[in-house]
Amino acid sequence: MAKVLSVEIGYSLIKIIETDFKAKSPKIYRCVNLQTPDGILNDGELNVTGDLVAIINDALMARKMKTKQVVFTITSSKIASREVVLPNVKENKVETIVRANASDYFPVDISRYEISYTLLGMVGEEKDKMQRKVMVFAAPQTLLEGYYTLAERCGLTLVAMDYSGNSIFQVIKKECSNGIQMVVKVDERSSIITVLEEGQLVLQRSIPYGVDEAVETLIRTRVYEVADYKEAVELLRRKTCVNRTLRARTDIADVNEEDGELDEGEQFASARQQITGALETLISGIARVIDFYNSRNYGKQIDTTYLTGLGGDFSGLSKLLTNELGMRIVVLTKAEGFNLAKAFRETGFGGYIACLGAAVAPLGFLPSKNAEKKEKGKVTLTPLLAVSVLILCLIISIAWFVVAYVPYSEAAEENTRRRAEVQSLAQQYVPDYLEYTTTKQAYEYMFAAYGQTRLVTQYLVEFIEEMERKMPHAFYISTMHVNATGFTMSVTVATKEEAAECIEQLRTFTSIAGLSVNGINDGREAIFVDVDGDGILEMVVGGEVVGSPGNQYYNFDTTENITQGVTFSVEGVFSGLGAWSGSTDEDNAADEAGVGISDAVENTDDGE
Repeated sequence: MAKVLSVEIGYSLIKIIETDFKAKSPKIYRCVNLQTPDGILNDGELNVTGDLVAIINDALMARKMKTKQVVFTITSSKIASREVVLPNVKENKVETIVRANASDYFPVDISRYEISYTLLGMVGEEKDKMQRKVMVFAAPQTLLEGYYTLAERCGLTLVAMDYSGNSIFQVIKKECSNGIQMVVKVDERSSIITVLEEGQLVLQRSIPYGVDEAVETLIRTRVYEVADYKEAVELLRRKTCVNRTLRARTDIADVNEEDGELDEGEQFASARQQITGALETLISGIARVIDFYNSRNYGKQIDTTYLTGLGGDFSGLSKLLTNELGMRIVVLTKAEGFNLAKAFRETGFGGYIACLGAAVAPLGFLPSKNAEKKEKGKVTLTPLLAVSVLILCLIISIAWFVVAYVPYSEAAEENTRRRAEVQSLAQQYVPDYLEYTTTKQAYEYMFAAYGQTRLVTQYLVEFIEEMERKMPHAFYISTMHVNATGFTMSVTVATKEEAAECIEQLRTFTSIAGLSVNGINDGREAIFVDVDGDGILEMVVGGEVVGSPGNQYYNFDTTENITQGVTFSVEGVFSGLGAWSGSTDEDNAADEAGVGISDAVENTDDGE
């Protein structure tokens, strides 16, 4: 089985593994990580220098990695992606359809981009109406050129290039095949959040935050005595240098006025708090993506959340994210089909997850295989045939030149001018398009989040106002629950007759379209009250004097029993008449939410 070097170049670290290429259960032979020279990377674009080439070649020689085939996995916001649904065609026909419609998927000059895709699965309920769901990617050629150059200068053969989002998906799709799972890959300056449902990709977002600031903070504190970035990363893997929460209470004493320094314990506590604080933007970015998913997938809760990437190996980071995000975060330590425990015994697996996925099923981002097949299938011309074709072409060319030289030259000039305009417009509007897509995603997220905060309450206002006008004095509402379409409430009155009158009165409300009685409970008890003030106690049941126990004198405050009466529960549907004139689609976004009135409401005025 062919081996390949899979390489991911980050802002601070370069990760390389030697593994099997496009294998179902690949074996990892060797791995190494190197510190990236300064000024090498800018949003995925590579600046190939002699130092970079020397570092990689020296590492390959030192680790005895003799494989000459190489795959790069790239993280960049310049790689555009779009999910499309195609007819249920054979897999070998998908590439033809994707390339034919690429200009519709991405309104840019496609000639300046390399197009690739990955299959996400089938959609549709009926077998004869199934469709293919495909994720299409477009990578600028200027972004890829640096990796071509690096492979060539290192003496390696470039066999494929991949997008890190696809690399992660290839590793986790089998491990996350049950339920709804979320995987958070945290790198130096960016993180990728992927959500899968039953093994199929439903959401993938990249945020521009990582652990780089936390690592730099650890180095600046000088408490842990680390010399460089790589050494700081190794320390963060071995030792917990972050608190369990962002606002963890630390007993840091004031600076001693005599020596101006903190003692050793206080210095470490202060350093941990600074390192933890540097992770706040990362936590906020992850929380926003989770909120966006929840707003788009109401009722579908995430079952398990995994942490991986460079930050996944940091001790204590999963506990910090668990406490701050309010959901259990576990470190991804295994993946179905990969023997990770044996291969990464001495180092963490998280930093190499993209390298591993890029070797399994890379996107490619190389010239189309169909074009190569056509090139190989060309007919080789014999000398005689070539001369004959040449003579014929000369005759035809002269004829066309004589007959239509002027129109042809004008058309050629117009064509040249139009091409120049197209190229100019493409360079001018590509950044605008990328900014538009980013702004559109942010708008959609804010719009969905705003919709969750709105609830129509005009019904409730009209209903309460009508109760104030029409209900009797002793009308006690113990509980009321209201949503956008109706209400349920429990009411207590003195007698069953009053209960019947109240129910009939409620049926006359213009603010109610329908009313049903869920139950009536007679909670009245027999009490003895001096009704006429003559000092003799009468027995009263439900407000009616039913007998006297004799000449007994007893002072009794009847107001203490005013709520002992008949309780009934009703459920109604608002009619929507009166001041309310209808709801909009935006208002309906809140229909699933409810308004509860837990405090008791009592109508104390006869006319108001």
